[in-house]
Amino acid sequence: MMGPAFVTRVVEDLRAFSSPLLEPGAAPRAAGEVQAGRSALEALHGLVAALSAMLPRLVAEATREDRAVRRHVQRSAAIPRRARASRAPWDFELHDGRLLPTTWLAVEPLPAPAPAAVAWLRHLATQLGANVARGARHVDVHLDDAISMRSDRSSYARAERERLHALRRGIEASRAALARAQRALASHAPVGARPRGMEPRPYPATATWQRLRALARRIEDPAVLLPAWWSSALDAPAGAIDLPFLYQRWCGVQLVRALGELGFRPRSDPTGPLLLGELAIELVDAEHRVVTLWCEPRFVRGEHHPSNLVPARDFEQQPDFVLLASGERGLDAYVLDATLSTDDDRLREKSRYRSSLRFAAPRLVAGIPVVARPDRSWALAPLDAPLCRLHDDEGRCGVIPLHPEHPGRALSAWLGDIVARGRRWAPDLA
Repeated sequence: MMGPAFVTRVVEDLRAFSSPLLEPGAAPRAAGEVQAGRSALEALHGLVAALSAMLPRLVAEATREDRAVRRHVQRSAAIPRRARASRAPWDFELHDGRLLPTTWLAVEPLPAPAPAAVAWLRHLATQLGANVARGARHVDVHLDDAISMRSDRSSYARAERERLHALRRGIEASRAALARAQRALASHAPVGARPRGMEPRPYPATATWQRLRALARRIEDPAVLLPAWWSSALDAPAGAIDLPFLYQRWCGVQLVRALGELGFRPRSDPTGPLLLGELAIELVDAEHRVVTLWCEPRFVRGEHHPSNLVPARDFEQQPDFVLLASGERGLDAYVLDATLSTDDDRLREKSRYRSSLRFAAPRLVAGIPVVARPDRSWALAPLDAPLCRLHDDEGRCGVIPLHPEHPGRALSAWLGDIVARGRRWAPDLA
């Protein structure tokens, strides 16, 4: 059920929706999950470090006599051969009543790197800078919000904050290294010269320049910057890659797509919340009705959460997804937890959020305050089934079959009645 075709489809869907979703990101990892390979952002940092380390040797090898150009510079000379006297007052001495020059200036040719080589190096540095900016944008946009949402009350929260700060430090270090490389290359470039995206001809035959050619293919093709280990991981056993984590993100993508088919469009790019977790995706329809999808929301006792949900018993709860939509008495919450397990006992465990979460404010029934809990707590699992599976006769708990190789009709049906209920109780917010 979860062979190579399953993994391939998950990866292809994530890449088609937003390639950064293939990254490990900053979300927590469950025990036993294996981190294989590097993320695309880490690969970018590696490319920056490699280019920075190679740069002095590349410039030196492009300055050899067989490929260098000559720039004429003025130097001090000890003897007046093909030179003229300096005009600086301190370069003269008085001898027998006469001022005699002590310094001579000669114009000498100085080997300089071939302009075409420098222009191409500047192009690669510029392109790499654009790739770093593009790869970091989805992190920068949401990082402050994600950091602020972490609590300092547990060692887990502190570790997560440090992980996020380390992510930002890596981005800033790469940007600083690229700025230094650009300044160094600009000092070797002729005045007014611009970066040029063409290899120099003739191309230097040294080993360093040959390594640069291989590096350039990775710099100029952003697709290569996706985790390089996927090509081999697709043929590896499912346990060798981070499949549970990717399946969870894939489920989030399917939720956004299914809501889109029901007329709800994200107000902003959903990649950040799906990538980082603990952030919300707001989706709105043509009549301005809103549903909110929280990705990996973390509920801590004693701390306010924008969803107004709090743990009912334990200190902390963190389901994969919480959907908020209008209901009869205000907002209703619908909890979803993704799992690769198809074991019935494991699937039934996902119903625990019905009792372990509640709204902070009670609701009134016959004028009496009562505890308000999530309306549903369901599992998302790769079952080969066309319909949802109920775990109780009220439909509060159950399983949504969500498999990459089969259409998501069950998910559409599950969301459809939630959306219909929301439209009934919030007819038009325009």
